[in-house]
Amino acid sequence: MSGQDQKPIDINVTVDPKNMEALLKQIEEEREKRKQVEEQLEREKTEKEDLKSKLTVIAEKAFQKRKESIGCYDESIDSPEKLEVWERAKGIPKKPEPSGTVPLSDRQRGINSQGYDSYEDMIQDLREKAKSSNPQESQEAQAVLNELWKKSVEGLKSDEFKGVPEYIEKRSLKEVLNEQFRRKKVNK
Repeated sequence: MSGQDQKPIDINVTVDPKNMEALLKQIEEEREKRKQVEEQLEREKTEKEDLKSKLTVIAEKAFQKRKESIGCYDESIDSPEKLEVWERAKGIPKKPEPSGTVPLSDRQRGINSQGYDSYEDMIQDLREKAKSSNPQESQEAQAVLNELWKKSVEGLKSDEFKGVPEYIEKRSLKEVLNEQFRRKKVNK
């Protein structure tokens, strides 16, 4: 068919302005999201390049320090591989790499233990249990707290704290320990 044989076609289009406004709003939101993502990617790219350059500087300094420590001042040696060959040629023994084992904690091994991360956590838990509606649990927690308070005061009376003013002994054990606990909590 040639271009002269075709008949013109009439096309009627109706536009719903309410629907168009919603579509335009959706398009604008998508553009904004895309712009935010592109900005985030650019920031991450810049950050990655910055970290890479910093790591390169650190590696170069470490390499230069290693060269100096073994007495290599040859400028042609510019890689760890070349330095290793130079060391072997000079008969310099390799330094042993640090090695050993470290035991894993229960948390690292995935064992759920009854322990606490700190004394503060333990005391806080005991205080909560002492306020429990369960009388047995409350009594046990209070007994443990009292024992801890006694041991704490005994520690204060030890040779280590000989210069502590006398007025501490005139106050109740609970007052002294609560004051210490509050001070520690405020200082954190």
